[in-house]
Amino acid sequence: MRQKETALPGNRAIMEGQTSPPNGTEIIPVRAGIFEEARFLTTSGEPYWIIHQKPGTVYLRLDEGDYFLWSLIDGKHTAIDIVLAYSQKFGTFPLERLDILVQRLSRKGFLLPSGYKSSPPRESPGRFEKIARSFWQIEIPLPDADRVFSYLYHKTGRIFTSRPFLVLMVPICIIGTAFFLIEEPNESYPLFFEGNSFFAGIIWVYLALIVSAVLHECGHAFVCKAHGRTINAAGIVMYYGFPCLYVDTSDIWMADRKARIAVSLAGPAVNLVFGGLFSFMVLLAPDHFLATILWRIAFLSFLLALVNLNPLLELDGYYVLEDLFEIPNLREKSFSFIRNGHWADRILGRKRLARAEWIYVLYGAGAGAYTIAIALLVVYLWEAHISDVVAKSLNGTLPEGELLYSIVIVLILTPFISGLAIRAFRVMKQVIERAMHFFEK
Repeated sequence: MRQKETALPGNRAIMEGQTSPPNGTEIIPVRAGIFEEARFLTTSGEPYWIIHQKPGTVYLRLDEGDYFLWSLIDGKHTAIDIVLAYSQKFGTFPLERLDILVQRLSRKGFLLPSGYKSSPPRESPGRFEKIARSFWQIEIPLPDADRVFSYLYHKTGRIFTSRPFLVLMVPICIIGTAFFLIEEPNESYPLFFEGNSFFAGIIWVYLALIVSAVLHECGHAFVCKAHGRTINAAGIVMYYGFPCLYVDTSDIWMADRKARIAVSLAGPAVNLVFGGLFSFMVLLAPDHFLATILWRIAFLSFLLALVNLNPLLELDGYYVLEDLFEIPNLREKSFSFIRNGHWADRILGRKRLARAEWIYVLYGAGAGAYTIAIALLVVYLWEAHISDVVAKSLNGTLPEGELLYSIVIVLILTPFISGLAIRAFRVMKQVIERAMHFFEK
């Protein structure tokens, strides 16, 4: 989307001294460090660039106009030089565009401090927020993560990303997934009980969720390595009190659109593959002592895939849509278009919607349908798996000592559950506010 550009006196008048240059244009913006650049084309043939500050983990996408300005930010050209060069190439004076670009670059740390005005820094979090973050989001980095995943990819990852393996897994996963959908819920494979022990069941669920999360992140990492890019970081993060593996695959921004979509889909795809595989294994050996454990991993793998494909949150599914439709900030643009009632004005006025506007409408409708689906899933989880646990806790039929253990587990999981509840409340609040704003218009 082109930034608004300010019309100013002609460049000839400025160069001849008939007009003074605008304030701040004598400053020379300077890059901070060494940068890697990659040029790509959208499906409509429009060029864009991704710039990366090496060896950092920050990336920025620039359109043709912003990249032209960036190419002149070399420590030699003043701001007025850059403005004049842009006006000669594009025919307009980009003062506002240059100001916005410099602010973006400054926030990313791409420019050295030069006195050029930028946005004020964000306020530091308060004491309570710091304590909450320290408990909910603790990172334990994996040393030399790229070398570790390069080794794992060359030893095992190539097999899982090979075409023969994928062809072999397709029918197995289809059969396993169909079996899971038919049999779930299955009283023979309870989710929260191991025998009569709720405590042991919760531990197994905890471990199964960790296995599903590790498989998910390894999927992202292996596909990233398959495209020759770097794993910037990896490790364990305590997310809302729950340990998860994290893998930073942001270097895939330096690859093309298909590679970015593949990396985003890899995590949910791995969960779907292993969910179907483990379900298929249960189908073959339903009475095996590992059947219940495999069923739990399958259940949580499918659940993790469903959550990560959520288009409302900035997770894998959302990034796939952004790259697929080539619309950055798709969620904000879609909600803004729907909230302002532009779609209704166009349809009632019998005006044809543009391609991007159709995408905004479909995204909004899809996000609403997905929200309903998640609500139905929550109802299903309550009826099929959670209500029985609550009932046994209330009527005192849990085995001796299980109640105490259950309380301990609940206390451990409380930060995780509360964190998810807070995020869900914020999303619902935004949806309600946008709906009320829309109907008030």
